[in-house]
Amino acid sequence: MNLLPIRYWSPEGEKARASPGTFDVDLNPTLYGQLGDALAERGRAKEAVDAYRRSLSLHPDATVSKRLGILLRELGRFDDAVEALREALATLPEAHGYNALGLVLMETNKLDEAIVAFQTGLRLENLPYINFNLGNAYKRLGRHSEASQAYEAAIALQPDYELPRFGILMDQLRIVHETVEEIQQRRDNYERTLNDLAARYRAAGEEKRARVAQSVEMPTPFLLPYHGRNDRELQKTYGELVHGLMRAGYPQWTTPRPVPPPGPNGKLRLGLISSSFYGHTVWKLMLRGWLQSLDRDRFEVFCYHTGRRRDVATTWAVQNSDKFVQGPFRIEEWAQRIDADQLHAIIFPEIGIHAWTMGIASLRLAPVQMACWGHPETTGLPTVDCFLSSDLMEPADGQDWYTERLVRLPNLGIHYVPLTVKPAGLTRQDIAGLAGQDISVAADETLFICCQSLFKYLPQHDDVFPRIAKEVGPSKFIFIRERDSQHATETFFRRLEASFGSMGRDYRDHCVLLPRLTLPQFLAVCAASDVFLDSVGWSGGNTSLETIAFNVPLVTWPGEAMRGRHTMAFLRRMGIEEMIAGSKDEFIQIAARLGREPAFRAQMSERIAANKHKLYRDEAPVRALEDLILREVETALGAA
Repeated sequence: MNLLPIRYWSPEGEKARASPGTFDVDLNPTLYGQLGDALAERGRAKEAVDAYRRSLSLHPDATVSKRLGILLRELGRFDDAVEALREALATLPEAHGYNALGLVLMETNKLDEAIVAFQTGLRLENLPYINFNLGNAYKRLGRHSEASQAYEAAIALQPDYELPRFGILMDQLRIVHETVEEIQQRRDNYERTLNDLAARYRAAGEEKRARVAQSVEMPTPFLLPYHGRNDRELQKTYGELVHGLMRAGYPQWTTPRPVPPPGPNGKLRLGLISSSFYGHTVWKLMLRGWLQSLDRDRFEVFCYHTGRRRDVATTWAVQNSDKFVQGPFRIEEWAQRIDADQLHAIIFPEIGIHAWTMGIASLRLAPVQMACWGHPETTGLPTVDCFLSSDLMEPADGQDWYTERLVRLPNLGIHYVPLTVKPAGLTRQDIAGLAGQDISVAADETLFICCQSLFKYLPQHDDVFPRIAKEVGPSKFIFIRERDSQHATETFFRRLEASFGSMGRDYRDHCVLLPRLTLPQFLAVCAASDVFLDSVGWSGGNTSLETIAFNVPLVTWPGEAMRGRHTMAFLRRMGIEEMIAGSKDEFIQIAARLGREPAFRAQMSERIAANKHKLYRDEAPVRALEDLILREVETALGAA
């Protein structure tokens, strides 16, 4: 997080901000720099970059290079940002510049280099926000004691600096756990730290809470639901904490909203607010289907992209929405823009992944506000009215897992459009080569794909892999490295080593660890695999659907919560019950049979091929969603 605002004051700069573009700036590097400042202030980032570059082409200036680097980071152009910041620091080494460099290096997962940059900055000037950013870098590396020390150092320097307190809270959660006992310990620590933080802000005055709201991007306890427990009460505590702060900071956007009149065309205005308007799982599962299938005779669709990434999916979303807005903006500007559009309803397809989305969702910007299962966890926010889920995925006691009113949309609850991307042309041995390990995959080996993020694999279920291997014989289990944490990957593989070792087997004979893959590479791995082994407790969603496209048999053991029942719902929708287990032992037996018996595997594959169309382009959930929005708006109108 960049705590330095992109603002640089000078009398000439004030004039530039008042009327950017009105100067005779030809061959004047100073005025080009001031023009860049003014454009950056107005959110015209690309034009600001051009102005800064023009200034630097006329006269090298470390300050302008630093401003350029900070702005390039905001635009997601990380390599260019590093180049500009290193150029600035070569002639003007100062703490703020090293902080900016460390932040960019963190964006590109160069965590060791980021730590060096932050430490260099701290030697020049011991600033609280650099200590905070250093703590974040240590946390991602799994160096939690050092992260805690950095957060505490930031607080010691500035006791009213609140971000490190949120850092300490989120540092109680881990990406991958060593043991089941550690999960409970981390959970207890998180609950205690959360209650202390909530008490701190309840005791604070309204002015103090407002300052916190206006200075803190509300982080999300993203890793909490991966414990496999019911988080309703913990999420309610955190949701009320966040909402209380935002209510103090932005009271104009936390009161109930009046229902605006329909537009001249009689349509209701629906907002989709997400950080995932690009080729993300949430885009594939929900956003694309809604944009493609919502009835535009009844609704205008406004899209608000809170993230920075763009790709061909973003372009498609722009073309298929009535209005498309992309940041980065601060919370206040997002609220102003969304409020000005007078929406009747908002859907957040995921709350809990991105800090900006969490902050916006804690405000009341439409009379009806709903969450969906892009992050299948209750938000705990009193500003979210409904949680959109799947009738096939929810257990009988599903409402007990949510603070929101649970809405079970028909079937899978989504309008899923299958991918048209072709897999890369990779053989089994090519796939083994991607691992960078000295391994081979023999023709007679069963290939199990275990492609979930590693935090979905809980230590109490590590035994399923060696038990399946024992039953099947020659076999390989394919895993994928954790994106942002080598420490988490190493922790998971220590667990596998212990689990296989307890059964007298060497995990290296069975486990293949792949790097993060491109989509064509990932699809090639799916297509080459014999069996999809679902993760227990948090089921595959998009990954299951992408593997089903290649008719690969799947085995699943449904969990207690909706998030552990995605693959079960897919199989039931296709009418294939044989690969749904009722216990861990049955899960292992089905997986082993699929591995041992090519004829059974082929039979299941043929049935998937004949029935997978039932998963695609289902209009029923969309029509039910439209009717729900109309009813909710009418109810809000009646309550006004």
